[in-house]
Amino acid sequence: MAAERPEQSRAERSSIDRVLVAVEGKDCARAVSRLNDGLADKYPGIYLLAGSMYEEGICLKPNWERAVQMYQRAEQLGHRGGLFKLVAGYAYRKRDPALALWWAQQSQQLSLPGPCRIAEWVQKDAAAFETTLRAWPPARLAACNYTAGVLATVAGDAEYPHAAISHALAGKVEMTFVPAAGTLAWRTLDVEERPLIGLINATAAADRTSRDAKASLETYMREVGERALRRFVRPASIDPDWRLTYVFEFRIELTLR
Repeated sequence: MAAERPEQSRAERSSIDRVLVAVEGKDCARAVSRLNDGLADKYPGIYLLAGSMYEEGICLKPNWERAVQMYQRAEQLGHRGGLFKLVAGYAYRKRDPALALWWAQQSQQLSLPGPCRIAEWVQKDAAAFETTLRAWPPARLAACNYTAGVLATVAGDAEYPHAAISHALAGKVEMTFVPAAGTLAWRTLDVEERPLIGLINATAAADRTSRDAKASLETYMREVGERALRRFVRPASIDPDWRLTYVFEFRIELTLR
């Protein structure tokens, strides 16, 4: 699972950063103005950011319907984070578990436990999908909603951490989720030093070989995971055998743009 779209351009990244800087500076007027500029340019990442701002009420009046529109637009433009945000948003506080699971089924990357999966032919029939879920015991629906919500939140929030980018570090981090225990275990599988570009001093070059730099990908993902677990209330009845393992891949592609 890639943690950031490889095709994201510098212009799009800059547009997103400009909005975030304004938000962090508590300058909502400027944040909204810059957000609208990015939407005019149709940057997928800006649509995702706009959805989050509507969902969380950051510099915008909270509006879940508008958030859904933004997430769907991001997904249509090729940002897989839009789909993850839809799953997590519908799962949050059981806003709509049926839609959370329906969107989760649309993703090739969110692999849910067997009892949470629905036959492909049922997915194509909204009425049959709803009828199938109504037949589930409430505990099963709650367990699947929680599992999908945590997984989608981690996948939707994960970006390439600036600490790793600044040191030109690529790599893979493995996540193991045990829903019944409400735990996420992390393990660094690989860290690769990519070529440093630009004016680099000896200290900066040496820093990326430090233990903290090498651990920056895993450290970042642990923080993302902790936020995801805090966001959802774990149901009492979840099959203890459910165990889900994902690998998040962070890669740096050198392109001239």
